[in-house]
Amino acid sequence: MANPSSWRRRVLRGSGYLALVLGTYLVALWLLLPYEEVGHRMEAALRSRGIGAEVQGLGPSGVLGCAADTVTLYPAELPDLRWQLTGLNLRLLPQGLLTAEPAVALDGATLGGEIEATARWQQPPRIDVRWQDLLLAKLPLPPAAEGLLLTGRVSGTLQADADPASPARADGTLQAELRDVAIGAGKVQGIPVPAVRLGDGALLVRAADGKMEIEDAEFTNGDLEFSFTGSIILRDDLPRSLINGMLTLRPNEQASEDLALLFALFPGPKGSDGRYTARVRGSLGAPRLLKR
Repeated sequence: MANPSSWRRRVLRGSGYLALVLGTYLVALWLLLPYEEVGHRMEAALRSRGIGAEVQGLGPSGVLGCAADTVTLYPAELPDLRWQLTGLNLRLLPQGLLTAEPAVALDGATLGGEIEATARWQQPPRIDVRWQDLLLAKLPLPPAAEGLLLTGRVSGTLQADADPASPARADGTLQAELRDVAIGAGKVQGIPVPAVRLGDGALLVRAADGKMEIEDAEFTNGDLEFSFTGSIILRDDLPRSLINGMLTLRPNEQASEDLALLFALFPGPKGSDGRYTARVRGSLGAPRLLKR
């Protein structure tokens, strides 16, 4: 009869060899993955959900993970509005390895701060993003405002369930906090804009069934207090989405002088509390300010 301790040693030795072979196979597979093709597949998956993407320099990194030199993201309908992220680490989540619904996580220090995100291609696909202390100066502005210098930092979260057939019908919540925001002197559509300090801001947006509710969008403690509430009926052609909301501005004495042209064109007089109020109607591509 075999010695029990000898039998255990043989089992452990065999298990060790099996683990070594399996580990070596997984590492070799990880190193030899066609990362360029993986990057193209990621781009195609995002495009099918209304997000333009360019993944460059994707390769192995960390423990069975991968990293990209740069990832550029932009709304499919607004290709000029680009976010270029560098030094991001990507990895498949365990649940994605066990199901037909891949799940991917990414994180890294970029845009002067940090980003963490997960994307699950379940039904419906779900995206969770958290960012901390991103520099506004590194974020893209719409082409009409590219001449402005925007400074400050932003932190926030986004949770969204996407609709592959209609990106405008995504459901989700966006929350953000902004600190020490200021606009540098520049031009918007050829109109000179002086330097203005907006201070600290907050943003809360919820989207469901093709409609976006802007529950809170405000800046306080600056030269120009700002608040907006309203809703947007979303369309797949984003600039044609319809907006209906209320805008309130309250400048201090210096901002009133610096922005005299703006307030001269405002569609309503200054209130007794020092506020200017107007209704915002029309499309996102061409909004109009109307009297309250």
